[in-house]
Amino acid sequence: MEFKQLLKEIEQKKFSPIYLLFGDESYFIDAITKAITENALEEHERDFNQTVVYGKDVEYVSLLSELKSFPLMAERKLVVLKEAQDFAAKKTVGKGEELKGLDLF
Repeated sequence: MEFKQLLKEIEQKKFSPIYLLFGDESYFIDAITKAITENALEEHERDFNQTVVYGKDVEYVSLLSELKSFPLMAERKLVVLKEAQDFAAKKTVGKGEELKGLDLF
């Protein structure tokens, strides 16, 4: 999708359930993230329904808990995972087996 078209849809509050933003041009990633955070929730809904985590700091279980939780007195919940390339979660799935990072999703 084109950058301007995506921003227009976000401003019209036509959201997708998930956005995966990546690439070399951080300007576009930052602009889209800002548009989503400004438009997804009303100001008074953000305290309980908006969470920003960083890949190097968040554990798999904590992120999964945030993603599965329901919004509180709002239509939606927003979870932003920044620097996802640093997401180094580990989850044991069986005898000695581990899945790492975004491969879990």
